[in-house]
Amino acid sequence: MSFIEVRHNMEVAHRLYELPGKCENIHGHSMWVNLRLHGPINQKGILGGLSFGDVKKAFRGFLDDAFDHHLLLNVNDPWAAGLWNSRTEGTARNINEYLGQLPGLMTFPGDPTTENLAKWIAKWAVDEFKLPADVTVHETSVNSAGFSAR
Repeated sequence: MSFIEVRHNMEVAHRLYELPGKCENIHGHSMWVNLRLHGPINQKGILGGLSFGDVKKAFRGFLDDAFDHHLLLNVNDPWAAGLWNSRTEGTARNINEYLGQLPGLMTFPGDPTTENLAKWIAKWAVDEFKLPADVTVHETSVNSAGFSAR
């Protein structure tokens, strides 16, 4: 099976509410995210009929809107708890749209760990492109986590 791969960066702040230790503190990362889509090559030589331009535009737009320059918190974190209800796995809600405060706050159904970010992005990619996807999120130059969604 063939694949194509695109990469984009995002600057995020987060706090791992459920993980005791230094990551309980709000801190930031300059993350790089790799998206690999798997599928057949069509008669024109294009994987899944998707152009690189369309994949890059959708992928980068999603990362920029959902994660880049945002504070990512677990919906159950006391910093975010009670501000928004009924979360769906893998979706983010911009509380700022509803309350007009805490600019850039995005909440998620669990801690925004690197592993969860990879999972949420991979699931989005499968829904968006209708192809199997692998996502690797590099939280530093030496640490990364990945998720494969089919």
